[in-house]
Amino acid sequence: FNEEHLVIVRDGDLLRGVLDKAAFGPTDGSLVHAVYEAYGPSKAGLLLNSLGRLFTAYLQYYSGHSCRMEDLVLTAEADAERRKIVQRTYNMGARAAKAWADSDGGKVEIPSEVADEPLKPVELATAAAKIGELLSGSEGPSYHAALDGYMMTKINPLASDIIKACLPNGLA
Repeated sequence: FNEEHLVIVRDGDLLRGVLDKAAFGPTDGSLVHAVYEAYGPSKAGLLLNSLGRLFTAYLQYYSGHSCRMEDLVLTAEADAERRKIVQRTYNMGARAAKAWADSDGGKVEIPSEVADEPLKPVELATAAAKIGELLSGSEGPSYHAALDGYMMTKINPLASDIIKACLPNGLA
């Protein structure tokens, strides 16, 4: 039976499983997500930095690859597209947070025709206050997970769009 998705590490040795994108990536149950949930964002950030250094060292040492800042410069067109998608992402995030707050922590679909429009400052402040209320209430821990999951479903597709706009044809 194939159990490569079940990873067992003991005393620093990988005994079973495969550590691939799903194990490290931004998915539920990944190593980074588990560290974030257990130890918080600063420890998850440290883990991501360490993994980045480890993978970079591996590529340089075993494969002869190198990567400099000059290798990551975008064309003007790709950078303009990236900035446009980042702005859409901010707007979508604000709209998603407001929709979540307006539904008292439930999941609602955001109408696509307003998803890319920015919120007015008063709407944003009202949503932020409502979210603060929900997260600090008696059901706070369950609301934290619900908000995290809801925001990930709304924002992750746009994160993929940013990568598609930049790679591979957007590099200068």
